[in-house]
Amino acid sequence: MSFFTSPTFFSTLSGFIRRSLWVILLGLTLSLRSNGYAQAPEPAAPLEEAPTATTTVDDWFWQNPFPQGNILRAVSCASDTFCKAVGETGTILSWDGTSWQTDPSETTFHLFGVFCESESLCKAVGQNGTILSWNGAFWSSENSGSTETLNGVSCPTSSICKAVGTTGTILSWNGATWSTDTSGTTNTLHGISCAGSTRCKAVGDGGIIRSWNGSSWTGNTSGTTNTLYRVSCPSTAYCKAAGDGGVVRTWTTGLIWNGDGTITSNTFYGLSCSSTSQCKAVGVSGMIFSWDGAAWTSDTSNTSQILYGVSCSSATQCKTVGDFGTIQAWNGSAWTADATGVQAVINGLSCPTGTLCKAVGANGLILSWAGTTWGTETSGTTATLIGVSCPSGTLCKTVGQGGVIRSWNGTSWSSNSSGVTTSLRGVSCPTTTLCKAVGNGGVIRSWNGTSWSGNTSGTTVTLYGVSCPTTTLCKAVGQNGTIRSWNGTTWSGDTSGTTSTLYGISCPTATFCKAVGVSGTLLSWDGSLWTTDTSSTSQNINGVSCASDVQCKAVGAGGTLLNWNSGTTWDVETSGTSQILNGVSCLTAASCKAVGNGGAILGMVRQTLIDVSAGFAINISSDSGCLTTLSATEFNTDHPNATAPLQTGRYWAIDSGSCTSGFIGSLTLPVLFTPDTEDSLCRYSGTGIIWSCEANRFTATTITRDGVNGFSDWTGGNNAGPTAVVLEHFAGRAENLGGWGGVLLVSVLLIGGGWVFRKRTKA
Repeated sequence: MSFFTSPTFFSTLSGFIRRSLWVILLGLTLSLRSNGYAQAPEPAAPLEEAPTATTTVDDWFWQNPFPQGNILRAVSCASDTFCKAVGETGTILSWDGTSWQTDPSETTFHLFGVFCESESLCKAVGQNGTILSWNGAFWSSENSGSTETLNGVSCPTSSICKAVGTTGTILSWNGATWSTDTSGTTNTLHGISCAGSTRCKAVGDGGIIRSWNGSSWTGNTSGTTNTLYRVSCPSTAYCKAAGDGGVVRTWTTGLIWNGDGTITSNTFYGLSCSSTSQCKAVGVSGMIFSWDGAAWTSDTSNTSQILYGVSCSSATQCKTVGDFGTIQAWNGSAWTADATGVQAVINGLSCPTGTLCKAVGANGLILSWAGTTWGTETSGTTATLIGVSCPSGTLCKTVGQGGVIRSWNGTSWSSNSSGVTTSLRGVSCPTTTLCKAVGNGGVIRSWNGTSWSGNTSGTTVTLYGVSCPTTTLCKAVGQNGTIRSWNGTTWSGDTSGTTSTLYGISCPTATFCKAVGVSGTLLSWDGSLWTTDTSSTSQNINGVSCASDVQCKAVGAGGTLLNWNSGTTWDVETSGTSQILNGVSCLTAASCKAVGNGGAILGMVRQTLIDVSAGFAINISSDSGCLTTLSATEFNTDHPNATAPLQTGRYWAIDSGSCTSGFIGSLTLPVLFTPDTEDSLCRYSGTGIIWSCEANRFTATTITRDGVNGFSDWTGGNNAGPTAVVLEHFAGRAENLGGWGGVLLVSVLLIGGGWVFRKRTKA
């Protein structure tokens, strides 16, 4: 770019000179040479400034466990460096030989089976007949022609696959479409394995086994009535099946399966045999058994979670997956964890600052957030902790079973005497010298800065939550729609208008409260009375936190996450999990965290979107802790440093503030041209006109790039391949053209990753 068309030049001109320059520039002509060099852009006429349209989006992502905590149901490894794991809410993870990353799956249905024939072909199946296909770059949906739940899939070749499911469903893939096979049974089929195009075995309820010979399905005698969940055939002459009660059956020839003897009384959910002398079977309580060709022996798995799937690409490489994002890896001698993080139930959460949170849960669990990571702390108790409140960074109170109360002084946790043995369910501390704790039987305990004493609550029902915006106002909620109110001296009853049990309450001010409970119950307090809010869910809502009277978050069963939007309505947000969420804490509108079962901890980044077009999306999948806000502004013009393939009429300035690393996500941009495989999303390096261009998938109007780990200026690249676009040579000369001054002739040579860019851009 010349100085005379640069933003710096324009910003330094006076209004008169700037207007004069536009008149001069109208007389300039840019000439494209016939040798294929890119044409420089014509300067656009100044546009009338439109009103700014600003929206906010709250994007939730996993902070614990890592890389995520949804239940994983199946895994398939095409090689030691390539695996796919699938699970609930459409979760798909990808192993590259070093780490697991999240794949965008394009579905929220639960996925129960996956098979990878190679690194460029995988099939995943699940609820409602869902079938997804991996082509080596991205997942896309396929029409199964069925609404039955599909539990397993196997592909002996790239053009043959079989999928099985409920009511005896068997579907067949011919490389182009799915069709229905006649299975000969209505029993639910849970697993399938195909050693070749003419040898498949499907297993299911009641010990049923169906066998494929290349043209039809017939029955085998399994020798058991126990449900069989998985089958694995490492060759056309050898298969094993496993299921309920630890049963394992082996097939070598003919129609009859034989037993492997008594292995365990616990259920096997997953099975994989890389050869006739190497198999792994997994199941309840982290159980893993290993077959060496002669006998089954128990492995040490290092987890107590249920394991649902296992895949062995060789004798020295296996992956097993299960509850709460559990992933274990076998190296030929031992199992180690691929996933990290605590997986216990987390009941309560309190964040007094942006760099300090306390989360409490089962068996005395206390986790602490220091601004970047979650770590465990010594609580000094094995009692289940249910509620926690931190009025400052140096004082927290947590309460739980048996009347236990633990106190944080900024350094360590110590015991407080509650004076009761009744379980305490909730606690709220508006100051360091006043706390209220509530629990079973209507018990209420009060902290005065030195000790705990009793309050008369006026009720005997269990109280689940309490919130104190000031020292003279508290609200406690519980069974049968009970709400008790503290005026600084005594507790009295409020009329809630409901008989539904209430689990949580949050009062950011004395004149504004939200209470939540069973079956989507939502109540609002305006300082004088309670009214019912319109609910957008029928799930139990377990916790609520309000940073102000116009911003609240509520969480509950099934991963429910609701947002009180600008003080008008409750909107559903995507939490990315089906785990039960028990608690949420919002320090500000842009700083919230949620916790739940299986060690689930979700972080949030608030996105401020300015003038963005439909189709724009940023989806953060993980963050080390510093990412709290993102801003994105769309400009309907070419980027000032864009080369010809990037002059596509739009660019976006995306800012992650002071957080420049430690996060990963995907970015989708709407483009004004029709995308294809030659196109990319390109990020500006900030130097010269160097851009990094990549893409993972596209639609008719958008392009998506995964693995985004930094933000700056972005644009869509029309015929810009997956490589950096660099300006290597720039030459120009002015020729006299009467009173207009001249014609600017430009020749530009673009080098991208070693090849010369000479393609003509699409219309």
